[in-house]
Amino acid sequence: MTSQENEHLQDEDDNGYDGPSKSALKRESHSLQKMGETLAELPPSVLKNLPLPERLRDAIEHLQSITARGAARRQRQYLGKVMRSVDPEPIRAALELREQKAQRERNQFHAVERWRDRFIEEGETAATEFIERYPDTDRQRLRSLARSVTSAVSDDKRSAAARSLFKYLREVMVTGPAQARDDN
Repeated sequence: MTSQENEHLQDEDDNGYDGPSKSALKRESHSLQKMGETLAELPPSVLKNLPLPERLRDAIEHLQSITARGAARRQRQYLGKVMRSVDPEPIRAALELREQKAQRERNQFHAVERWRDRFIEEGETAATEFIERYPDTDRQRLRSLARSVTSAVSDDKRSAAARSLFKYLREVMVTGPAQARDDN
């Protein structure tokens, strides 16, 4: 590179535009359009609880009603344009909060499943440990449900008993007044 070209590039840096690059703006635009498409996939019951401006809400509802592929593509692009004119941070925060809640519910569900499986495999040992962790548990009901799973003779009865055990465990672990002792 000659000194004249180097000097020319240096002048552009000193006097040129110092904001985000065109590529960065395009990435942000695509990101906002993707967020709009994510919003459009949500059911109306969830959308009504999100902090959305009326113009954005209307664009989302219109996109949800479109069945033609080309029209839906154009509406998604319009949705991206609308998204660029609103503050996305409250929407991002609400979506993140919703995702965190869903993740907690999935984790709780899997924890209940693990306990149910332990009851099926270990029987009384798992019951004793569960009662230690959740002291307000109805011991008699829990042991009765656990016995019904292990003593069922047919697959249908075993499945029904496992579902009953799962429901009771979920009631105790998630929705019940019992609090787990953190001994681990």
